[in-house]
Amino acid sequence: MRIQFVIICGVLGIFLGKAQELQYQKFNWDSSTKQLLKKAKGIKEKTLLHDKVEVQFVYEEGGELVEYMLMHRAMVLCTDEEIESNNKLYLPRKEEAELLLTKARVIQPKGRVIELDGSKVLTAKDEESGQQYSYFAFEGVEKGSIVEYYYVKKSRPRLNGSRIWLAESNPKQEMRFDLYSPVHLEFALKTYHSDIIFEKDTIGEKTAHWKLRAYDIPSFEDEPQAPYLAMRPQLLYKLHNNNYNGVDDISGYNEVAQNLYAFYYREVSEALSQKLDAILDRSGARQAQGEDRIRAIDQELKTNFLTHEQGAISLEKVLETKAANSRGMVRLYVALLTKLGMEHQIVLTSDRRNMVLDKNFEAHNFLNDFLLYFPSYHSYLSPDDADTRYGYPPAYLTDCNGLYIEEVAIGSYRSAVAHVKHIDAVPASKSKDNMQMRIQFDAEDLGINTISYTREWSGYYAMYYQPYLHMSSEEEREELLDYIAKNVQEEAEVIRSEMLYTTVGDVGKNPLIFKLELETEALTEKAGNNYLFKLGELIGEQQQMYQEKERKLPYESEFERMYERKIVLEIPKGYTIANVEDIRIKREHRIGGKRVFSFVSDYRLQGNTLEIDADEFYAQNKIALKDFQAYRKVINAAADFNKVVLVLQPKK
Repeated sequence: MRIQFVIICGVLGIFLGKAQELQYQKFNWDSSTKQLLKKAKGIKEKTLLHDKVEVQFVYEEGGELVEYMLMHRAMVLCTDEEIESNNKLYLPRKEEAELLLTKARVIQPKGRVIELDGSKVLTAKDEESGQQYSYFAFEGVEKGSIVEYYYVKKSRPRLNGSRIWLAESNPKQEMRFDLYSPVHLEFALKTYHSDIIFEKDTIGEKTAHWKLRAYDIPSFEDEPQAPYLAMRPQLLYKLHNNNYNGVDDISGYNEVAQNLYAFYYREVSEALSQKLDAILDRSGARQAQGEDRIRAIDQELKTNFLTHEQGAISLEKVLETKAANSRGMVRLYVALLTKLGMEHQIVLTSDRRNMVLDKNFEAHNFLNDFLLYFPSYHSYLSPDDADTRYGYPPAYLTDCNGLYIEEVAIGSYRSAVAHVKHIDAVPASKSKDNMQMRIQFDAEDLGINTISYTREWSGYYAMYYQPYLHMSSEEEREELLDYIAKNVQEEAEVIRSEMLYTTVGDVGKNPLIFKLELETEALTEKAGNNYLFKLGELIGEQQQMYQEKERKLPYESEFERMYERKIVLEIPKGYTIANVEDIRIKREHRIGGKRVFSFVSDYRLQGNTLEIDADEFYAQNKIALKDFQAYRKVINAAADFNKVVLVLQPKK
């Protein structure tokens, strides 16, 4: 709001009462369909023949700045699947924009045109959100048909950052982007993952015009575990300067920092202060030390307060209703941490699969998610994600850039400045999935095995369960233990089982431990005089990465992790293992001399005791194309171990 106020006040005297030409009123699609059909001839897959986006910022009478956007697309559909997935056009929601104009048509391969008017606009309701939406249902679409539509919407202006896709999952013959604005408003534009360039010119004395033209854009296809949206060719634009009144760097991050600081660090009333004191006392944060104070607040708020879009934003309402939106929850965390004197900083970032914050192009659409950073411990928490806890924020919000809001003081004046810095990933050593097991053979029947099994989850592995176990029923705990048992062996009988470190105080401090004793007849099979023992199955089914075609995008994991597995096998008397060397597998990859991922399994044989280690290590989330094959081999090495079967044969 402050930004728009500055812009409007700077030009009100010039533009008030002077109508500006609306560019969308000049547009109409070509009434002739022959050219489109000619362009579609011979095409065998869905292709965009035209993709046009036109944005115009206009001052209306009274001085209000508004945004008009025209979207025009024409695509040829070639298969039943393409027709099925493109048989509807969803229109902008009324609460987001005013829909001024909509036209749609289907052009069949033989030239018949089916025009769709307003009577063909249908409405439906999303059962989950309860929101209504409108859509065109295309009729008469057959293989080789062209579906064409355009619409114009009017909305409040988006000035601080917008994104336009330049490439799709299907090829595009032509892409046109136009941005029009009053000549004194200077926009900044930047393309990513593309060499397409844009140009600027002026139309008369009043209108600035930026344009981008591109042709024959190849498809940009998704791949498993790829940051597809972040890597997809795109254009970002934002308002940068108001050249009339000299206001520049309008979308700049220091302005963001000052506005956020003014909102989140405002003084609280005495009545609110007392309510905050009550929360601190109830949580145990006052009595705790160091990081435990943060953990206590985090657990208290995520147990007793609800975060959702319709929640309150003001601290008064949040405390009254115990429901907050993202900004309301940040406000509550900040108030409690400030009361305790805990040093912290607000951080803004985005899911790295969607966007990667660019420190050289300051736009607000990079700033989608909140974190709180604690410099003394170099740790983070997510204030509005109830499924995470201190030290383990949503993993896709780490290992990327963030905007840190840092307090500055000049005398009694306090404000904030912004710094773009890296949000480090939680190291692999803090997210472990460890196993220890001892296997014995029944003396009377070697086909029966008893397994003493311990599994430890820490970090992200424990976070999905440990914060809630104190509220779980006995039946729910049994289901979790049964899941752990079946991960060892689907048909195993559970003799004894227990869980350790299941209290709130253990979250983020102690691993969640499962202890089981199992009995199974499914691991050992008799083969003549020998027995076959399925050693590899003990570590559970492993991911396998096959590659049918060359990968084009980098690979990203959610979080760094490690697995430590120790298996002790008591070999039956009178038997030996014929193929013990099959256990030895080693795959690792180093970057710059540092081991970043590995799978190593080895053994030690002492008398009738075989000790086996099978460890995995992944200390890097982002795998560049040049390292992908090495990463794939490590992943597949674990799957190779999963297939190891030991041959027990009588001693000669």
